[in-house]
Amino acid sequence: MECEKKQNQYKKPNSIILKYVKFGYHYLISNAMYLFLVPLSTIALTHLSMDDLVHFSNHTMLNLVVVTLCIVIIVILATLYLMSRPRKVYLVNFSCYKPDQTLMCSKETFMKATKLTGSFTDESLAFQKKILERSGYGQKTYIAKTLLEVPINMSFDEARKEAGMVMFGVIDELLAKTGVKTKDIGILVVNCSLFNPTPSLSSMVVNRYKLRGNILSYNLGGMGCSAGLISIDLAKRLLQPDQTLMCSKETFMKATKLTGSFTDESLAFQKKILERSGYGQKTYIAKTLLEVPINMSFDEARKEAGMVMFGVIDELLAKTGVKTKDIGILVVNCSLFNPTPSLSSMVVNRYKLRGNILSYNLGGMGCSAGLISIDLAKRLLQYYRGNNYSMLITNCLFRMGGAAILLSNRPSDRRCSKYQLTHTLRTHKGADDKSHNCVYQKEDEDKKVGLLLSRDLLVVAGEALKTNITTLGPMVLPVSEQLLFVMNFIRRKIFQMKIKPYVPDFKLAFEHFCLHAGGRGVLDELEKNLGLTKWHMEPSRMTLYRFGNTSSSSLWYELAYSEAKGRIKKGNRVWQIGFGSGFKCNSAVWQALRTIDPAKEKSNIWMNEIHEYPVDVPQVATIVT
Repeated sequence: MECEKKQNQYKKPNSIILKYVKFGYHYLISNAMYLFLVPLSTIALTHLSMDDLVHFSNHTMLNLVVVTLCIVIIVILATLYLMSRPRKVYLVNFSCYKPDQTLMCSKETFMKATKLTGSFTDESLAFQKKILERSGYGQKTYIAKTLLEVPINMSFDEARKEAGMVMFGVIDELLAKTGVKTKDIGILVVNCSLFNPTPSLSSMVVNRYKLRGNILSYNLGGMGCSAGLISIDLAKRLLQPDQTLMCSKETFMKATKLTGSFTDESLAFQKKILERSGYGQKTYIAKTLLEVPINMSFDEARKEAGMVMFGVIDELLAKTGVKTKDIGILVVNCSLFNPTPSLSSMVVNRYKLRGNILSYNLGGMGCSAGLISIDLAKRLLQYYRGNNYSMLITNCLFRMGGAAILLSNRPSDRRCSKYQLTHTLRTHKGADDKSHNCVYQKEDEDKKVGLLLSRDLLVVAGEALKTNITTLGPMVLPVSEQLLFVMNFIRRKIFQMKIKPYVPDFKLAFEHFCLHAGGRGVLDELEKNLGLTKWHMEPSRMTLYRFGNTSSSSLWYELAYSEAKGRIKKGNRVWQIGFGSGFKCNSAVWQALRTIDPAKEKSNIWMNEIHEYPVDVPQVATIVT
């Protein structure tokens, strides 16, 4: 014991010494140019005499034509550079959707509703219960009300209603927060992974907000939780929806059981998933998913989409004072619900956006496309009623949420913006069959459609992340870390030394990390592979606990958490990482243009409860059924 204590005493000081040695090395390499140039310049100047200066002056006067020509060339080259370089993109503001309290679903409620569907065997119910218990979810996540109805309402109209509720709710808040005029919107992007109606979701937004006729509209689909970082570009701020949509894990399990669609085994499995999900008791869910039977009508889905989109856009417009006529681009995203007219058309129609707005309705892109819009009916029309364990996981984990982001490339908007976009990077591993098939929508042996999550998912995600950061690293890492990486590579590849690959310290490149809250396992792997601390992981884990997996919008809930905690300072860098089916890994890097004062962020979705977090999330949270 004495020997062990002495070892621990020496170990700690050594680790501290190594830490400071690394910081010293980093500082030396990062400032090497200044450390060497300043002394050299000083030495050179001390050796100059007055005769040298007079000679240089006379020589310049005799070659006035040459000097003038050089100046002209420099001016021309500088002008060409300034004209050809990409315009800077600013994040003016963003809004996140907080569903009505009636949509809040506990894990117990979910399991109860799942069991009542009568579609699942006892083994499948037990599996879902196990997944929920280990999910890291709390008891206040939200779910579509149609999924809690008995029987589950799988109608097209209900899906359209929910899509509208989320889309319009979040867009309304964003427009209100920024004061942007719809006629000024030139681009619209909408995304939905599985639900792609005709007209598209983007057409719904255009129609709702009466966007201009020449708008560039995009409807993305099937790209998973990573597409939001692809379509990125809007603004910031979370919506404060009705608390009646808050759903504890118990409420969720209760509603799930009441559906009568699941066996005792499936209910037990979902309960287990929730208990381990890392979710808190205040995530939100669509009220239709808590109804018995679940209301899956298309009209209900459209209503919910409108509730979310318009709510969040209204807040964003009010917060920023942007006029809708000044909006030149509109992007709406929904993973599964893509009605006709589209969700983006609903926004255009609602806010009477100008005819030449660039409108994009992304569909079929899963959790990745919604950074701009909403992650809406992820669970709606595609609710799985079979007993294939790999397909039951999505039933347990997806929750309701959405975000609207307002971006601008006008230099004049810099002063009112929160962040500047510095880098975006997309990695697609779809050429590899294992990557392509790890998240796959298909029919099970009983011809029931579901979303299959392969056992290779974490491995595939790790490979995609590795490829992504290998390209991103040189753009963001300090020279000191790049040198260490190159030296390690040379030792391994050229000298054939059997050493571990060097993992760069990305904490030297970023102050904040927003990692896709797809599940506890995903976050655990990211924390380990990137060498992050609990402080860095806190926004992602608390978002998973409080709101569950809200697809691509989870990145914005995480950023809002950091703002509510008063962590964002001027000059801070934020790294957002999104994953999606395909398989894709996308990164976005932001730099804070100003310090965010939590006291001024009244509409921040976390503000009324930020004092309650962080909380300790057990590895297994037992569900009482």
